[in-house]
Amino acid sequence: MMYLLLIPLFLVGFIALWVGIIFLISYVGGWRQLARDFPFREQQAGTLLSSYSFCSLQLSWLGSYNNCMTLGIHQNGIRLQPLAFFQLFHPPVFIRWQDMQQARPGTLVFYKTWKFRAGGHELRLFGRAAKEVATYYEQNH
Repeated sequence: MMYLLLIPLFLVGFIALWVGIIFLISYVGGWRQLARDFPFREQQAGTLLSSYSFCSLQLSWLGSYNNCMTLGIHQNGIRLQPLAFFQLFHPPVFIRWQDMQQARPGTLVFYKTWKFRAGGHELRLFGRAAKEVATYYEQNH
């Protein structure tokens, strides 16, 4: 009879742990402040030109989002949003082309990246999406 209590206790504990970890990543990793500085508003984004799922983004040492981001390239900038399981405490972010500064290609170990600053945040995108963002940035900046 006692073992029947273990299943709901495990589920409640797992969910509580998941929520706590997602909150800490958002807060310590920098997403919370980034979302506060660059909230997504659909009316300012313009037309969606292309979208990429399972992208990687690095905000800080603790703010690495590997293969769990959706990146939308819009007419007026980029939208960043984690995949469904990671969206708690991670509202979508929209960074306009003109808010991107010091944009440049880079490398991290063997990966080609694209780095830029937005406000007081340094962001690094990886892979195919990074290449596309760099192309659109050059056209709009």
